[in-house]
Amino acid sequence: MKKQNPKKVLSRALIIMLSAITFSCQDTTLEESENSAVAKEQQNFKKMSISASSNLARRWAPIHYKDVDATGTYAEGGKSDYLTAINYDNDWNAENNWNNLPAYANSLAAHCYYSVVESNTHWFILMLFSLHAIGQIIRFYTI
Repeated sequence: MKKQNPKKVLSRALIIMLSAITFSCQDTTLEESENSAVAKEQQNFKKMSISASSNLARRWAPIHYKDVDATGTYAEGGKSDYLTAINYDNDWNAENNWNNLPAYANSLAAHCYYSVVESNTHWFILMLFSLHAIGQIIRFYTI
């Protein structure tokens, strides 16, 4: 029996393996298979409407009983302790909220920031309540 060169044997085996792999593969690219997986996932996904997520947040929102300090120089009759929006003074700068409080004290309204994410089995509701009048976040939790 004739002794064969190990490099030739290895190269022939490699060529045979690559040929078998090439001819056994489907006629799709990786990108096409990823796109089809995303399309199947999107068919199962239903987008929740804004009103539905708002209704869920309202349904599961906690009721706050809060004591406010109506005394002191900067209390504004207790309004500095209100849970209100970060932009109650019509800008998104929370650093100037304390200084702007006297000008907007009569227009402070309760405010809740929320996010609703739906899985196949659960709703994840994230709520944030904050004392933006004095620039402090007081609650951050999920239901």
